[in-house]
Amino acid sequence: MLERRLEAAGIGALLPDWHERRRRMALASDLGALGIAAIDDEAVDLGPDETSTAAIAGAAYVLEGSRLGGRVLRKTLPDGDRPAPTAFLDHGIGKPLWPTFVDRLATLDLDEAAADRAVLAARGVFAAYERAFQRAARPVAAFAGA
Repeated sequence: MLERRLEAAGIGALLPDWHERRRRMALASDLGALGIAAIDDEAVDLGPDETSTAAIAGAAYVLEGSRLGGRVLRKTLPDGDRPAPTAFLDHGIGKPLWPTFVDRLATLDLDEAAADRAVLAARGVFAAYERAFQRAARPVAAFAGA
Protein backbone atom coordinates (compact mmCIF):
# COMPACT_ATOMS: atom_id res chain seq x y z
CA MET A 1 0.00 0.00 0.00
CA LEU A 2 0.96 3.62 -0.39
CA GLU A 3 1.75 3.92 3.31
CA ARG A 4 4.61 1.45 2.96
CA ARG A 5 6.08 3.44 0.08
CA LEU A 6 5.88 6.60 2.16
CA GLU A 7 7.54 4.85 5.08
CA ALA A 8 10.38 3.72 2.82
CA ALA A 9 10.68 7.31 1.56
CA GLY A 10 10.98 8.67 5.11
CA ILE A 11 7.56 9.96 6.11
CA GLY A 12 8.51 9.39 9.75
CA ALA A 13 10.84 12.39 9.51
CA LEU A 14 7.98 14.56 8.28
CA LEU A 15 5.40 13.13 10.69
CA PRO A 16 7.01 11.73 13.84
CA ASP A 17 3.59 10.42 14.94
CA TRP A 18 3.17 8.47 11.72
CA HIS A 19 2.60 5.23 13.65
CA GLU A 20 -0.65 6.76 14.97
CA ARG A 21 -1.73 7.86 11.51
CA ARG A 22 -1.23 4.62 9.59
CA ARG A 23 -4.49 3.09 8.43
CA ARG A 24 -3.43 0.32 6.10
CA MET A 25 -4.68 -2.45 8.38
CA ALA A 26 -8.04 -0.74 8.80
CA LEU A 27 -8.31 -0.20 5.06
CA ALA A 28 -7.33 -3.80 4.27
CA SER A 29 -9.96 -5.04 6.71
CA ASP A 30 -12.70 -2.90 5.18
CA LEU A 31 -11.71 -3.72 1.60
CA GLY A 32 -11.63 -7.42 2.44
CA ALA A 33 -15.13 -7.22 3.90
CA LEU A 34 -16.29 -5.60 0.67
CA GLY A 35 -14.44 -8.04 -1.57
CA ILE A 36 -12.24 -5.36 -3.08
CA ALA A 37 -8.53 -5.69 -3.85
CA ALA A 38 -6.16 -3.07 -2.44
CA ILE A 39 -4.68 -0.42 -4.72
CA ASP A 40 -1.42 -1.52 -6.31
CA ASP A 41 1.41 0.68 -5.02
CA GLU A 42 2.92 0.90 -8.47
CA ALA A 43 -0.31 2.46 -9.77
CA VAL A 44 0.30 5.56 -7.66
CA ASP A 45 2.52 8.06 -9.48
CA LEU A 46 4.18 10.36 -6.96
CA GLY A 47 6.30 12.08 -9.57
CA PRO A 48 9.97 11.83 -10.48
CA ASP A 49 11.29 12.44 -6.96
CA GLU A 50 8.94 10.46 -4.76
CA THR A 51 11.35 10.44 -1.83
CA SER A 52 11.52 14.23 -1.57
CA THR A 53 9.90 15.92 1.40
CA ALA A 54 7.62 17.73 -1.03
CA ALA A 55 6.35 14.54 -2.69
CA ILE A 56 5.88 12.85 0.67
CA ALA A 57 3.96 15.88 1.96
CA GLY A 58 1.76 15.95 -1.15
CA ALA A 59 0.87 12.27 -0.86
CA ALA A 60 0.32 12.58 2.88
CA TYR A 61 -1.97 15.55 2.27
CA VAL A 62 -4.36 13.28 0.39
CA LEU A 63 -4.16 10.51 2.98
CA GLU A 64 -4.64 12.84 5.93
CA GLY A 65 -7.30 14.90 4.17
CA SER A 66 -9.31 11.75 3.55
CA ARG A 67 -10.06 11.74 7.28
CA LEU A 68 -12.25 14.81 6.76
CA GLY A 69 -14.15 13.20 3.91
CA GLY A 70 -14.34 10.01 5.93
CA ARG A 71 -16.28 11.75 8.66
CA VAL A 72 -18.84 12.93 6.13
CA LEU A 73 -19.09 9.50 4.51
CA ARG A 74 -19.41 7.75 7.87
CA LYS A 75 -22.60 9.66 8.61
CA THR A 76 -24.21 8.28 5.44
CA LEU A 77 -23.61 4.60 6.16
CA PRO A 78 -26.28 2.26 7.54
CA ASP A 79 -25.99 0.93 11.07
CA GLY A 80 -28.77 -1.66 10.70
CA ASP A 81 -28.67 -5.40 10.11
CA ARG A 82 -25.93 -5.11 7.52
CA PRO A 83 -23.59 -2.36 8.71
CA ALA A 84 -20.83 -1.32 6.37
CA PRO A 85 -17.22 -1.89 7.42
CA THR A 86 -15.93 1.38 8.88
CA ALA A 87 -12.52 0.68 10.42
CA PHE A 88 -10.86 3.01 7.92
CA LEU A 89 -13.43 5.79 8.28
CA ASP A 90 -13.38 5.56 12.07
CA HIS A 91 -9.60 5.48 12.44
CA GLY A 92 -8.27 8.38 14.49
CA ILE A 93 -11.64 9.69 15.67
CA GLY A 94 -11.09 11.96 18.65
CA LYS A 95 -7.45 12.67 17.82
CA PRO A 96 -6.33 16.02 16.36
CA LEU A 97 -4.60 14.36 13.40
CA TRP A 98 -5.69 16.81 10.71
CA PRO A 99 -4.86 20.00 12.65
CA THR A 100 -1.45 18.67 13.66
CA PHE A 101 -0.77 17.65 10.06
CA VAL A 102 -1.64 21.15 8.81
CA ASP A 103 0.58 22.64 11.51
CA ARG A 104 3.44 20.42 10.34
CA LEU A 105 2.91 21.43 6.71
CA ALA A 106 3.11 25.07 7.73
CA THR A 107 6.65 24.50 9.01
CA LEU A 108 7.92 23.28 5.64
CA ASP A 109 9.89 25.78 3.62
CA LEU A 110 9.03 24.70 0.08
CA ASP A 111 10.22 26.73 -2.88
CA GLU A 112 8.05 26.90 -6.00
CA ALA A 113 9.59 23.78 -7.56
CA ALA A 114 9.08 21.80 -4.36
CA ALA A 115 5.49 23.01 -4.08
CA ASP A 116 4.95 21.79 -7.64
CA ARG A 117 6.34 18.37 -6.67
CA ALA A 118 3.93 18.25 -3.73
CA VAL A 119 0.98 19.05 -5.99
CA LEU A 120 2.14 16.46 -8.53
CA ALA A 121 2.31 13.77 -5.85
CA ALA A 122 -1.10 14.71 -4.47
CA ARG A 123 -2.61 14.55 -7.95
CA GLY A 124 -1.00 11.16 -8.48
CA VAL A 125 -2.63 9.81 -5.34
CA PHE A 126 -6.00 11.30 -6.26
CA ALA A 127 -5.76 9.78 -9.76
CA ALA A 128 -4.91 6.34 -8.40
CA TYR A 129 -7.79 6.52 -5.94
CA GLU A 130 -10.16 7.59 -8.68
CA ARG A 131 -9.14 4.55 -10.73
CA ALA A 132 -9.59 2.32 -7.68
CA PHE A 133 -13.02 3.80 -7.03
CA GLN A 134 -14.08 3.05 -10.58
CA ARG A 135 -12.88 -0.53 -10.19
CA ALA A 136 -14.59 -0.92 -6.81
CA ALA A 137 -17.93 0.75 -7.54
CA ARG A 138 -19.64 -2.50 -8.49
CA PRO A 139 -18.78 -4.51 -5.34
CA VAL A 140 -19.73 -1.58 -3.10
CA ALA A 141 -23.07 -1.15 -4.87
CA ALA A 142 -23.75 -4.86 -4.44
CA PHE A 143 -22.89 -4.64 -0.74
CA ALA A 144 -25.24 -1.72 -0.26
CA GLY A 145 -28.02 -3.62 -2.02
CA ALA A 146 -28.21 -1.28 -4.98
